[in-house]
Amino acid sequence: MENFNRICIKDSTKYDIHKQLSEWLPGFGGCASSASACIQYEFDLKSGKILDLDLTPGNYPDTKDVQQKTGNIVKNDLIIRDLGYFSLDVLSDILDAEAYFLTRLNFKTIVYEQIEGVLIELNFEKLYSHMEKYGISKMEKHVLIGREDKLPVRLIIERMPDQIYEKRIGKVKAQNHKKGYSMTNEYKQRSRFNLFVTNANEEKLSASAIPLFYKIRWQVELIFKVWKSNFGIHITRKMKIERFLCLLYAKLLLIMVNWEIIQVNRNSIYKTKGKLLSIDKCFKTLKDHANKFRQILQGRGLKIEELLQWINNVFESKHWLEKRKNKMCFEEIINIIY
Repeated sequence: MENFNRICIKDSTKYDIHKQLSEWLPGFGGCASSASACIQYEFDLKSGKILDLDLTPGNYPDTKDVQQKTGNIVKNDLIIRDLGYFSLDVLSDILDAEAYFLTRLNFKTIVYEQIEGVLIELNFEKLYSHMEKYGISKMEKHVLIGREDKLPVRLIIERMPDQIYEKRIGKVKAQNHKKGYSMTNEYKQRSRFNLFVTNANEEKLSASAIPLFYKIRWQVELIFKVWKSNFGIHITRKMKIERFLCLLYAKLLLIMVNWEIIQVNRNSIYKTKGKLLSIDKCFKTLKDHANKFRQILQGRGLKIEELLQWINNVFESKHWLEKRKNKMCFEEIINIIY
């Protein structure tokens, strides 16, 4: 991770709220809710520092959110985001800031190869046939993406097994059937691959490390799960907008204070023990013992130094990140990469 200034991971979580709040936080309408909230969240994986925490309407596109916040990018950052944030304009801004990106390739984005000085659109159907014929499971190409932009990137191509391909196609067919859409042949062909693009060179980010690095993005999904399971951040009822905002911001404030405590301990303990703490277990413990913080604010109970030492001792004793059966955990990914 020393190759990058920060490793910035961003995602959003959306949830329906009472229709009374649609004037302030509109949803998508139709068969969906007329009111919904979206929390945009970004943090630095290296330090745990929160880089963005923002409330937007549920119908506000993720791409517009990142287009308005490109000024937050710093030289030598690595920006990891999912397809919902994919924007060639933003990737261009990242290049201009001398930073790096890692993202999945949007299936609508045109890809060009330069062959003998001529730009030729990459044919994914022929590519799949070639890889299947010669038993190639992974390859890398230097390409240009975008009809007008033509951004130079490394394209990492992973050929997927047939069962994964069929599962992907089946899921999209079901979604399209509900909305009355049809599936293009181009989408079908690209669904046979995992396609990653980055502007980081091999020295900074090897081809073998790229799929593993992208899996790190799931850390933010786990964080959202903790927010909902431990703090019920998505549970709302009919109320005025002022009350809704007051409750939401109070929960977020509590979450962020706990997050800072967890990150300080997580980084410190990893350096001394070489093991990672479970974010979920740590949040549950802090929530269950929130009364200890209240007592300190009221001038009772433990002193703050004693409480912090108690937290460290509890975390070290029984809060380790456990390996999930048949799945590679975050700690294993970090150890393989470095």
